[in-house]
Amino acid sequence: MLSALFAPSDAAAICVTVSLRVLPPGREVEPAEGRAIHCLDDGRVVVWEPETACAAIACHAEPLDQEPRAGVVDRFGLPRSRVAFACAWSRAEVAATLAGVPVRSLLHHGAKQAGAPLVKTVTLVRPELGLVVSLGMVAGG
Repeated sequence: MLSALFAPSDAAAICVTVSLRVLPPGREVEPAEGRAIHCLDDGRVVVWEPETACAAIACHAEPLDQEPRAGVVDRFGLPRSRVAFACAWSRAEVAATLAGVPVRSLLHHGAKQAGAPLVKTVTLVRPELGLVVSLGMVAGG
């Protein structure tokens, strides 16, 4: 289990201690309120459960060993390096999940035009796991 401190950018907000787990292939996790789950193509499961109740949450992980998708990089102006692309893409996935829109729509139209709520994110680069993990929550929750 990994522990991280998720510090919302809002000065009046209370820091939320989070529990982040990356489970091996074959482990199943039941959806539950207050739990964000992301399944990777290799079968691993990323689970984020804030220890304190908060607003809507989401998580997304990207492998560090994937080449950035050239079409996505060119179309949306995302970074070309593996780590920078994985960080940007995972944050976009989290924001799109919380907005309830496809990620490409969010990137094409922008969060405000897509009607997305204000989202606070934190991105963790975990080279020992070969992952970038972004966690996000709707602001004000």
